[in-house]
Amino acid sequence: MTQPSPISLYTYRAHLQVEALGSLFMGIFGLYDFVAKKSLGATDLEIVILVSAAPAFNIFAFFWSYVMEGRAKRPFILWAGIVCRGSVLLTALAAESPVFVALCCISFLADPLYIPAWNSIMQSNYNPAWRGRLLGRVSLWSKPLFIAAALATGYLLERDAAAFHWLFPIAGTLGLAAYVRMAFLRVRFDPNRERVEPRPVLSFFSALGNFRRILRENRDFDAFERNFFVYGLAFMILLPTHVLLLTDHLHMDYREISFAKLVLFHVAVALASPWAGRFFDRWGAVRTASASFAALALYPLGLLAAFVTRGEAFVYAASACYGIAMAGVNGAWSLGAMHFSGRKDSSVFMGVHVTAVGVRGALGPMIGYAVGELFSLAVVCAAAVLLFLTASILMLRLDRKMQIGSGRVNLS
Repeated sequence: MTQPSPISLYTYRAHLQVEALGSLFMGIFGLYDFVAKKSLGATDLEIVILVSAAPAFNIFAFFWSYVMEGRAKRPFILWAGIVCRGSVLLTALAAESPVFVALCCISFLADPLYIPAWNSIMQSNYNPAWRGRLLGRVSLWSKPLFIAAALATGYLLERDAAAFHWLFPIAGTLGLAAYVRMAFLRVRFDPNRERVEPRPVLSFFSALGNFRRILRENRDFDAFERNFFVYGLAFMILLPTHVLLLTDHLHMDYREISFAKLVLFHVAVALASPWAGRFFDRWGAVRTASASFAALALYPLGLLAAFVTRGEAFVYAASACYGIAMAGVNGAWSLGAMHFSGRKDSSVFMGVHVTAVGVRGALGPMIGYAVGELFSLAVVCAAAVLLFLTASILMLRLDRKMQIGSGRVNLS
């Protein structure tokens, strides 16, 4: 197919609108962890809780994806927007760090509903041959809005550390608008998709059994998730390290942090995303993930260099490497479940994938914080390098196994 189908183009335009609103939301709200630390004086333990909550709450995705299979996704998306983006509006009232941390944690409950639902919509509406490239284009064109919002937010917070009281409610309004636009996107009926009857809402143990069954019956997907777990653990142990390194060790201000964490990172993602999309469409999720994980090892190496030399330049270099590598990870993360789901609704496979994020999110930041306290931030960075490289090798082995299984490798 030389051009995307009409439904793919319609979805692409709607996706751009959703991503534009979402980029403005995250460009403003993305400094929440540094606001907690610098503006409200959050303790190190509160920072660990805050950076753990976003991924850890994904542990419930297996349940929500099981319940939403066979149902319209609109109600799930709308409720996620109202409750979770609504909590961001309430940060206007947060005068102390525990209240702020609690409201941020509520906002993170959106992902286990939104991600499986959106993945199912993309499975229905995007032509498989164009998914990677269209996703890359969306990332490329939405990033300027994110970057502008992040630069403005860093500047305003540096002038007034309490400016988040009015900035974050603006972000919450934009985030809610993104969810509403997504909820009312028309979804194509796919006659080839396997039909299932909607499940009862009170079906937690059935959902847990379904989670185990999917991994047991699809060994390649099981291996894919285990390998992603190794990568994700490396990523998660760095979350508190990153905040504490930039604030307590390097004493960077809001503008410097915004440029490193948000602007430079997302510029790199935007520039690399079109190429990553082409690689994804050509290589598939597994090989793209392997290459991206290997490149990601440069990120903790840069943070390690910044820790040893106290040089901020290494933080900026690490952020750029991080963004380039994550352009490939984003494709494998977002679209990998569709590859393994076949004719089934990909939301349940994505639910498994997102639940695994929750498990490592519940463990990783606390492990990283404990290792940093017992040894140093440098040891955390070195451990992350080893985990990223291990995940890359494991994915490469899985890709070769899958190629042999499909007859694409000549062993003679």
